Amino acid sequence: MLFFRKRMHGETPAEDWIKSENIAIGDNKSRVNQYFHDHPEDVLGEHSMQGSMYRGEEYTVTGSPENIEGRIRDRASEIAERSKSSTRTRTT
Repeated sequence: MLFFRKRMHGETPAEDWIKSENIAIGDNKSRVNQYFHDHPEDVLGEHSMQGSMYRGEEYTVTGSPENIEGRIRDRASEIAERSKSSTRTRTT
């Protein structure tokens, strides 16, 4: 689940959605979006190499369904607050 907000008039796009970074997952490395590299608390689960959509040992997020509704609600609230206090640059 991803949350987006519309940019304000003249606001520059966030660079953290364009870039990616390597993260260590056990003995492996995988590239993840810069935003999730910088905000691991917004990943509701654990980075894992257990994915298999295209091949074995692929990046995925694993986790427990326990209290998922509450965890989503808490993260969404925090992301909204962070967005409100964002100080991105406007270009006019």
